Amino acid sequence: MAATDDSIPALIGPKSNQYVLDRTQLLGDGHSGQVYAGWKVNDTDVQVAIKLDKTSGAKHEWAMLKKMEGRGVPRVHLTCVSGKWHVCVMDRLGPTLATWADAMRYKHAHTFVREQVSAVSRKLLRLLQGLHEKGDIHGDVKPENFLVPYRPAADGQATATVGTIDMRQDDPVMVDLGFSSAWRKRPGGGEDCEECGEGSSGAHIDYSQALGQFHGTTRYASLHCHAGRTLARRDDLESLAYTVLYLLQGRLPWQGQEGADKEQRDQKMRYLLTYVRQLPFHEEPDYEFLDHCLNFGGYNYIGPWLARLKAISGPFTTDGVPAQHDDDGGGCTGAGADAPAAAAGAGAGDVVHAVGGKRKRVARGEDAEGDEGEGGADGSDGAGADGAPVAKRVRIELPQEAARAFMWFVISVNPLEGREAFSSHTTYHNLITKVNEFWKQGLWIKHICFDGSLYTALFNSNQKYAQQTVSHQTSLEDLKRFIKEYWNKGYYVTSLARDAVGWGIVVTKFQPYHAYYKQSYCVSCMIPINWIKQKWQRDFFITCCAFSDEPQLASVVIMSKGEPYSSQKVEVDFKYPSEVIHKHWDAGYIITNVASWQDQNVFVLSKPKGSTFLTQVSTRTRDYKKEIKSAWDNNRSMATLGFCRVT
Repeated sequence: MAATDDSIPALIGPKSNQYVLDRTQLLGDGHSGQVYAGWKVNDTDVQVAIKLDKTSGAKHEWAMLKKMEGRGVPRVHLTCVSGKWHVCVMDRLGPTLATWADAMRYKHAHTFVREQVSAVSRKLLRLLQGLHEKGDIHGDVKPENFLVPYRPAADGQATATVGTIDMRQDDPVMVDLGFSSAWRKRPGGGEDCEECGEGSSGAHIDYSQALGQFHGTTRYASLHCHAGRTLARRDDLESLAYTVLYLLQGRLPWQGQEGADKEQRDQKMRYLLTYVRQLPFHEEPDYEFLDHCLNFGGYNYIGPWLARLKAISGPFTTDGVPAQHDDDGGGCTGAGADAPAAAAGAGAGDVVHAVGGKRKRVARGEDAEGDEGEGGADGSDGAGADGAPVAKRVRIELPQEAARAFMWFVISVNPLEGREAFSSHTTYHNLITKVNEFWKQGLWIKHICFDGSLYTALFNSNQKYAQQTVSHQTSLEDLKRFIKEYWNKGYYVTSLARDAVGWGIVVTKFQPYHAYYKQSYCVSCMIPINWIKQKWQRDFFITCCAFSDEPQLASVVIMSKGEPYSSQKVEVDFKYPSEVIHKHWDAGYIITNVASWQDQNVFVLSKPKGSTFLTQVSTRTRDYKKEIKSAWDNNRSMATLGFCRVT
């Protein structure tokens, strides 16, 4: 392909080190520039690749290439600025690993491809390990960013030579470091630098999440990257797993493979994915274990390593899901039957944290089954009996459909204020019957949750409330009309929930001097992060939200002005982000909303104003009735309740 841009220079560099750019040989084309073939003036044997970049960000990549000193990356011959172009002259390389793997699958037997992919995958792991040891991560790991060695083509075979390259003997080369970033700070603070060297003792960079922020390639990006989290070494390794799967099969996700070794090989890839997805943000990866996972070419089982992983993580098991039936008992009723059982593991346990103080963990082992029960926070005894506790097990999460599991998230906070109760049913009609009874007792709806095949409401004797209405709307348009109608009557939305056929909404009229100053809502097919950020700047905070997958993908977020918060954060994860929640607790935040959406969990964390000292408990359990009563027994008030994914 011939270049048409007249600004592209024909000669690069000073006369003492000058290179010819061949405009007829375009090796690659990206959003910010192109890569052309070239050679050194007066020495055509020195074949080079000349990368032209329109942005000044190219200088970051130049620094990274020089920092690696040619180890696993192309050797740099020259960097300069020519006109509007930032130019980097480097060793010429062959085609990408994606092109190589496609050619290998076409030309050779599948077993031969498997052995070569295993060999090259282990080499890719070591390339990333070397980069990580320098204090950096790649940030865009994919087959297109690893190249095979350059082989001059014979006459008439300009493209056929790729099928002759044996990656068991040749080494791949890592390119496109434009998205690279430091995972390690300098010893004195700030990002890692070339002077820090391999032995830098700098601390790990800090964790953060910014929804809507994304860097890299969607297809190969890690789950953390999609969630807008700061990238770390674990993310390179998760992207490596996707890269290996693509090299093996030519597409993602892995499905439809044939051959006797398919199950064993895929299982080893699941071990790799399981490990890197559970890897804490700051933790150094176990590259030796990952190397064993990638050694699937010769049927070498990972024996001791798998035993070690199972010893740490527990058995791979999934419990069944019991049927639900309605509980129409009197008083403050609990669930009629067990909440749907989760996969074994994700075991229940309290995480007790005092904001502003030292965090404590209280292992309760409350993953138990139980019969129907009732109870209130005013001292009434619960009817019914809890079953014998099930031994707590920690499960390792496998990235497959059958491994998905959901549990109740019970969030409580000290101290207990006023009287509290809860009511849970399998029909909306039965719930409303109980709601009317509680209203007569002076208890107001604090939170509703229509998940887990149950209709649940939490109640509190909130002295700020004057009147309340609860409704079920079958469409988003009806929901919006309802909100506007009750805004005009002086009500504010205080809770939202969704079920398979519509939306539950609670609107409340406050006592004088206790109402919100203003309220706003947004209906979107995605989490409206830009709208949320704009509202945060105007001192609005998320007070309730709900999300729908079926029949229409939608999110409804309510933000109010007048809540006693100083700041707020939103975390999205495919499971309970324990490490992240701890960090926010340490910073003074508490969980104020929990919801699930598209197999993801949405956590809203708010920081109370002033020097408020709160202790919050987050419990994942199948028996949420028991946990609610336990919270009351320990002088804790219910903050929120959700039925969310744990694996």
